[in-house]
Amino acid sequence: MDSFSQKLMALPRAVLVTLVLAIGIVFIVLSDPPKNVCDAQVDAFTKSTAKWLAIDSKDRFQTRTKIEQWMSTCQTTGDTGGCFPLFEGVRQVLRVKNSVSPQCFGKLGEQSAFSKMIWQTLDLMGRLAWGAKPPLSSAVKTGFLDASDISLFCALQEAATDIYGRNQYQAFLQPYFADLPGASSLSRQDAWDKMIFSVNCQAY
Repeated sequence: MDSFSQKLMALPRAVLVTLVLAIGIVFIVLSDPPKNVCDAQVDAFTKSTAKWLAIDSKDRFQTRTKIEQWMSTCQTTGDTGGCFPLFEGVRQVLRVKNSVSPQCFGKLGEQSAFSKMIWQTLDLMGRLAWGAKPPLSSAVKTGFLDASDISLFCALQEAATDIYGRNQYQAFLQPYFADLPGASSLSRQDAWDKMIFSVNCQAY
């Protein structure tokens, strides 16, 4: 037995027990640091939205999240029926998002599955509303999307700007002036007026 061990064993039992407990607490804290409010809220969000945003590890046949599956179906069908599951799933996720405090949005925005859902759904809805060619007028810029769908679109816009900032949202919009079919043949203002991104969300 070395000198350190001898000194340790010579300590009073109460001191030895306290020392062991202190070392144990330090180890626990270092291996699993206590969570702050935002950690706790985002952890709760992740668990509550796992059915939509995570792959079930127990299902060996599942290779994509529910949102990803429904996104693909919506893209393929491009109609109300095919997009209904996606829109409903996104609504459910956004309802859970409302339980996260604004001061924790920065940490929430780091969740990759959630971030993809926000931006990809906005992109898909924007392209579906536009269609294969520019809408005939701004009055029909929402395409087949009904009032409930537009309300969801507006909620996604709000989430994107609240969580990622207005500058990032504006940068997200820029490619559409060239990418949407026929948009480049229109004036910038005309193209904007015919995009669903310019919809008056206060009406919904």
